[in-house]
Amino acid sequence: MNARPLAFAIALATCALGTSIASPADACGQVTTADRVEWVLSDHFAALNAHDRTRLLALWNENATVVSVGEPTLVEPIDRAATRWLTAKKPVTFEIAGIDAGDHTATAHVNVVFDGKKLSDTVLFKETTKGTWQIAGKSSRAVGPANSVAALRY
Repeated sequence: MNARPLAFAIALATCALGTSIASPADACGQVTTADRVEWVLSDHFAALNAHDRTRLLALWNENATVVSVGEPTLVEPIDRAATRWLTAKKPVTFEIAGIDAGDHTATAHVNVVFDGKKLSDTVLFKETTKGTWQIAGKSSRAVGPANSVAALRY
């Protein structure tokens, strides 16, 4: 008898009953900075798609700045950018192109589709004193010809 399905069911039931697993680990059991950055990014885009401002802002450093490169370039604090982002009508999708991880900082390169526009984001992360990771800033630019100035403003 194959015990894998049973083991999987028990693991799911354990999670559902409230026993939390801190985080998934790689094949060696080590949680990497890249893993943590991926989780924060996934939470960020899930919060955007859920239009959940509180959840979204909890992932960001309160002093973070967002830069939208274009004509004109827009520089704004995260609270203002979040308000604008949450007006998106279409689901936001993303693909992580790469993560450069350091000791207490990381940079993620992310391909994003926001309201039908293709964007290239560079997202900066920092480790907090509590050992969690948060977004410290982001720059975004349209990939290819922009259809409008709004395409540059994610």
